[in-house]
Amino acid sequence: MTMSTLDKRLDESREARDQFWQGFTLERFGTVTSLIALAVLFGGLFLIYGNIPNLKTLATDFYANISSELASIVITVLIVDRLNRQREKRDQVEVQERLDEQELNRLKALLGSDERVVTKIAIAELRARDWLKGMLRNTDFNGVNLEGENLSSVNLRGSKLSRANLQEARLYNMNLENCNFYKANLSGADISHTNLSRAYLHKSNVANASASRTDFRGTILWSANLINVRDLEYAYFDETTVLPDARPLYDDNGSLMTDENDMFLYDSYWTPDTDMTRYSNPDHPEFWQPSWVKEAIDD
Repeated sequence: MTMSTLDKRLDESREARDQFWQGFTLERFGTVTSLIALAVLFGGLFLIYGNIPNLKTLATDFYANISSELASIVITVLIVDRLNRQREKRDQVEVQERLDEQELNRLKALLGSDERVVTKIAIAELRARDWLKGMLRNTDFNGVNLEGENLSSVNLRGSKLSRANLQEARLYNMNLENCNFYKANLSGADISHTNLSRAYLHKSNVANASASRTDFRGTILWSANLINVRDLEYAYFDETTVLPDARPLYDDNGSLMTDENDMFLYDSYWTPDTDMTRYSNPDHPEFWQPSWVKEAIDD
């Protein structure tokens, strides 16, 4: 027998085996097992009694075993059914979670669109699904255009909003902790009662915003434009708040200095004696505003 003939027969054997096992379903296994059990039962009866006994004799000899076996079968069926239901429920939850994740990613992408109509639709859908209060954290929204939108009570904690347009937006009672607002436009926005703690507002435009009860504790306001910000005296600051006229500190090697938490150090922080109106009131005798604002005005 040649090698090619042997290989051909081996392939045919494997194919026949695969077809057999593919067709050997659980239902067929149960049918075959039941037939074998019946054959064993009737064979045993013939061996013991010489013929098939009447029902009274069977009941007398086997009622205890039969009742216990039936009870065992019922319990097994109930347990298997319960396990199957739990598995189906878990599968349904997993499928729904995957669908929700896909839909959330789609709406996040729409929210980052430059088209105002598209962003409005995305916000409406996110609000309808109640996803605005925690599902948008740590998201990249750099350059997003949300001018004039109502985002009250939305949680964007840890998100990136560099160069975002939030002009005249309602950002009331939002969680914007640890967000990056580098060169973002928040002019005229309502940031009252909003958590901006540890946010990065370098070169952001916050002019004419409303900041009553806004949390600026730990916020980096380095070179931020705060001109005409309303109710700034009612906002919250602490000794880790970096003031707008602060500058980063460098060591003798020209490297940025950091603290024990690897946070950059600056030369000017808020103190209880700090008069924040010198950054918001243009009539203040010591009024200060960033150089980039002056350059923009001159241009």
